[in-house]
Amino acid sequence: MAVSFIGLNSSFDSGALINQLITLEVQSRISPLQQKITELNREDSFLSAIANDVTSLKGTVDHKNISRGDTELASKSVTTTNNADSAGTENYYAEITATDDAVVQNFDLTVDQLATSSSRKSTARVDNGVTGASAMSAANLKGVTSLTTGTVTIDGETQTSALTDSSTINDVLTFLQTFAAVSTATMDAEGRIAITGTAGSIGNSGDTSNLISALGLNNAVLSGGSATGLQKLTAAKSSTTLNALPTPITGTTLTINGTDVTYDPATDSITTLVDEINSTSATGVNASYDDINGELILTNKDTGALSITVSSNGNADTVLNIAAAGAETLGNNAEFTISTLNGGATLVNNDNTVTGLIEGLTFELKNTTPTGPSVPVNVAIAEDVDSIVTKITTIIDQVNDMIQDLEAQDDSFSRQMIRRLKNTMGTAYSGLSNDYASLIEIGITSDVGTDTSSGFQGYTLDRDTFETAFLDDRADFLKILYGTSIVTDPDAEITALSDGSEGVITLLQRALDEYVDPDVPTNGLINQIQDSISTQIDTANDRIERAQQSIDALEDRLTRQFSQLDIINAQFQQQQQAIQSTFGGGTA
Repeated sequence: MAVSFIGLNSSFDSGALINQLITLEVQSRISPLQQKITELNREDSFLSAIANDVTSLKGTVDHKNISRGDTELASKSVTTTNNADSAGTENYYAEITATDDAVVQNFDLTVDQLATSSSRKSTARVDNGVTGASAMSAANLKGVTSLTTGTVTIDGETQTSALTDSSTINDVLTFLQTFAAVSTATMDAEGRIAITGTAGSIGNSGDTSNLISALGLNNAVLSGGSATGLQKLTAAKSSTTLNALPTPITGTTLTINGTDVTYDPATDSITTLVDEINSTSATGVNASYDDINGELILTNKDTGALSITVSSNGNADTVLNIAAAGAETLGNNAEFTISTLNGGATLVNNDNTVTGLIEGLTFELKNTTPTGPSVPVNVAIAEDVDSIVTKITTIIDQVNDMIQDLEAQDDSFSRQMIRRLKNTMGTAYSGLSNDYASLIEIGITSDVGTDTSSGFQGYTLDRDTFETAFLDDRADFLKILYGTSIVTDPDAEITALSDGSEGVITLLQRALDEYVDPDVPTNGLINQIQDSISTQIDTANDRIERAQQSIDALEDRLTRQFSQLDIINAQFQQQQQAIQSTFGGGTA
């Protein structure tokens, strides 16, 4: 609290004195604590930045995934020729991908046949029992549920149709024969409307009746003035309840590929049965119903010559006409050749995605290659040095940046962490049977140990040395980087060096884990230091609060004391004036 109290009866500025005293107290007791808090906050921010750098570097290192082979460190490149169509579409016949397990090799590939899926389709329409005498409301109309009256045009002649749902199919046939271009109109054995005559066109965009479309005649191909509609009027509608079919479906279970699909004939329709099949994924099929032809179609989700088995505890499989042997069309297996396998003879696979034939390679067969004479796809698998150079260069750059940031901070923690990073990166092994015993031998060097006026110059990668080492002994090359003891990780695919030691990048990962724990963040060294800093800040704030309370009390006490001094001074002056008045106001 600022005080500017001035004695009423004195020229002495006591308020200014009190302010000076309080300022001195603040400077000696509070300002050092505030400065300490500022420094601690600055250190905490620096540690947070380093923690972020550590986390980012660990993400780049990606030790667990790489050492276990889940992420490729040194992938293979795949080059193909004769693999484009006439339009220049690349990977037209096959797309080949390689993991780092693939070996360098060359071979030719031909694709003779693609894999297709088996299907099972109704051998005959699922009948609805409709005859020529049936009302149109019972017929399986195309795209609509009822007929509309209005104009109908055939070969340029327009008439008005009064046909409705209550009209019979025979009424429809009679109406069609009233057109001059129609000689006969009949319903064939499949329930399709056929017309003969000299019609040159059927329907008109201005027609107001939906008759032509509902009969499927708008989809008919005219030939010699005759046409047969697409729609089977005698096929069951997809909305038909299962027990309402001419032969009611019984039972409650349709078994497909050994998996039961349940239904209720009294409430389920053909549509809901199809939905139930599709929602039962274990059947391994996709189901659909062809409303035009009245056919249930089951198609294997997997490709290849794999049979679809069906049965029922009632008659669903027979009523739906999918039980007969002729209902099934077996799919094709993929057939192809690889010049370096099976003596170049044909290989077979259920799927167009082929794995396991050549380690590390996946083939996605897309189209058959040209025949007569055969033009194979030439495939070349090579080491993709660029990918591992990019990976390791990124790690080195991040290490360099982190060390430079630590050097700029230059405190005990930073110096200790710099030593840890440099010692790890400079790890050199002895007594190994492996080809490489340090990063220097694979082209990664630094200025550690040199006397440079500009400080740490950073680690660098010599591309030529690095690439030569990688191509000379890929296995040992990966071990000096990511070699991992199966004691610490039984799933490691890049195993330890010959004496059981772990690779340099693995050791770097271990060191980084100590600073930022991957499993329990509160256990990391940086987090522990930040917890200590937070405690110190809290303690300093408590001390500031107590000091401020003490200074406020001192200020109050000084104010009261100087106020009392003013009162005493005023009383003294009054007494002096009284004495002067008594004795004549003169001065001695």
